Amino acid sequence: MLFPKIKLIGEKYVKVEYGEHYEDEGCTATYLGKDISDKIWYEGEVNEEKLGTYIIKCNVRKNRLTVSKSREVEIVDTKKPEIELVGESTTVICPNATYEEEGYKATDNYDGEITENVKIEEVEEGLAYNVSDSSGNKESITRTIVKEDKTAPEITLKGNET
Repeated sequence: MLFPKIKLIGEKYVKVEYGEHYEDEGCTATYLGKDISDKIWYEGEVNEEKLGTYIIKCNVRKNRLTVSKSREVEIVDTKKPEIELVGESTTVICPNATYEEEGYKATDNYDGEITENVKIEEVEEGLAYNVSDSSGNKESITRTIVKEDKTAPEITLKGNET
């Protein structure tokens, strides 16, 4: 007994970045050299709004014989989160002063606002702001803090100037 033949168009495994549109390339089918692609039906769907692996199944039937091919589609998040500093990325303070945080905000394409996940650590040149999203993507930026005395001293005379 001869089975129909079914062939995937494109790859068997496809990775799609979260936020991008996925369009299945489909399948072709033949039976005894004749195109029967119009008899194909599909099972499964891809949720582009949720990370995960989805199976799209192409099926064709001829003379009570069914043949299937599957495609695995994985929705992934590989984009780094973003950290935005309030104020300048380089700040000048007096040598004896303590830096007062001006603020920051972290956002991710999948997780949304993740400011509460930011870890701040002191580094030689200032402060490093580090954040990871739920997919393990990391971002780090540095606010440079320069300790410099830019204020000229003032001299106040007692008595008359002459």
